[in-house]
Amino acid sequence: MRMPITIKYAAGDIDPYQLENLLGFIPHYFPPYSEEGENLKDFVDHGYQHTAGFSPSWRENPKTKLSADGLYEYPEDPPMTPLMVVTHGDETFYLYEYALAAYRSSPDAAPEYTRLD
Repeated sequence: MRMPITIKYAAGDIDPYQLENLLGFIPHYFPPYSEEGENLKDFVDHGYQHTAGFSPSWRENPKTKLSADGLYEYPEDPPMTPLMVVTHGDETFYLYEYALAAYRSSPDAAPEYTRLD
C-alpha cells in the first residue's frame, strides 16, 4: 500500500534561495510516496552518504525540548523553528539550521536527534 509523504517548508522571512542553500540535498531524500513498512528515518539513512546515525541517547537529555509543532529548544541556544517538516503517517521529521534534524515515530514518541553535516 502506498502512503503519501508530505513536505512543508518554512514560510516567512527566509528567501527561497537561502532556504535551498540551508537544506541542500536533504529534500531529495524523500519520495512523494512510500511503500508499506518504509519509514522516514530509513529514507534519510539511505539518502545521506554517511548514514544519519539517529542518536537515541539524546532522548534522555532533559535539557533538550521539542514541542508538538517542532520548536527545538536547548537552554544555551536560541529556540529554532524547523526549516522543513516531513510527515508520513504518524511520523514527523524536522530539519533546522546547522544541519540539526529531529524525528518522531509518532506524536507521543520521544524525539531522536542527529546532525546531517
